[in-house]
Amino acid sequence: MFKLQWLVATLACLTFCIGDNVSYDSNAIIINRERRIIFSGSIHYPRSTEAMWPDLIQKAKDGRLDAIETYIFWDRHELQRQKYDFSGCLDFIKFFQLIQDAGLYVVMRIGPYVCAEWNYGGFPVWLHNMPGIQLRTNNQVYKNEMQTFTTKIVNMCKQANLFASQGGPIILAQIENEYGNVMTPAYGDAGKAYINWCAQMAESLNIGVPWIMCQESDAPQPIINTCNRFYCDNFTPNNRKSPKMFTENWVGWFKKWGDKDPYKTAEDVAFLWQDFFNLAASSTIITWERFCFLSNTDEKNDATIDLQGDGKYFVPAWSVSILDGCNKEVYNTAKVNSQTSLFVKKKNEKENAQLSWAWAP
Repeated sequence: MFKLQWLVATLACLTFCIGDNVSYDSNAIIINRERRIIFSGSIHYPRSTEAMWPDLIQKAKDGRLDAIETYIFWDRHELQRQKYDFSGCLDFIKFFQLIQDAGLYVVMRIGPYVCAEWNYGGFPVWLHNMPGIQLRTNNQVYKNEMQTFTTKIVNMCKQANLFASQGGPIILAQIENEYGNVMTPAYGDAGKAYINWCAQMAESLNIGVPWIMCQESDAPQPIINTCNRFYCDNFTPNNRKSPKMFTENWVGWFKKWGDKDPYKTAEDVAFLWQDFFNLAASSTIITWERFCFLSNTDEKNDATIDLQGDGKYFVPAWSVSILDGCNKEVYNTAKVNSQTSLFVKKKNEKENAQLSWAWAP
């Protein structure tokens, strides 16, 4: 089945300026009274060297990103309790300053549990060994340590004037990470109490920019809940006043032995993006220049859509077309020109051959 959705929308200004005031409504993040579409990419500062940062940031800017997002890695900064290290590739303050110098924003994801395909999700080992501790739940021992670290990071950013409210690049900050995935089955009522505490603790730090929680469908207000998935086009925030955002656009995942490679092609990524904007704009009725999105969600069958006075348009299976003025195709996601490499298993031609084994000490 193909889906035809029209929208009359006006492209938000993408002109960069450091904002003193960051807020939001159901349509967008608002920086200095200007609604913005923010395109962000991940660069995790401890996964590279200081010398690499300027080039990585410049490549992000050349790729037309507006913002860099990164986790803050607790285990690297506090290897021993209350003994901190922010030197070398752990100098996230310098990293943020370089991002600002390049004219980009920062999305700071403190966590401090980060997952991130990182050892123990970013928790330091000494935390696990504290008497009476239970991690990521309504446990006072854990909450004390989490609040101490989170507060330290926030205070360091304040001292360096890094929040947008201070003229800095940080426009959003995240507390916790994908907790909604495990809260109900693993933590129950204690998990709900914990996530409410997280929100209250974060808001009490008065950073002057919005806080977000990813994968948290019951995020307490005024926290913005965001989506992390392969497909977030149908995601809806839990608050009508929150903008539609996703913090992780998955293009791959762990490979299980014998399974197919879990990744999205460039064409599929493009489809997701355009369908995300299509549905977001259609549901919020934004006033933009005249554009039409033609969406075909059938995975196998192409479609021809008749717009009568504006002509007929061929829309390939699983694709979105964008029409300038609703009468001229300027983009179709199935026509992305990209190289795709696929690895397949082939049957061994010598399947019946006898194998020879030998043991060695």
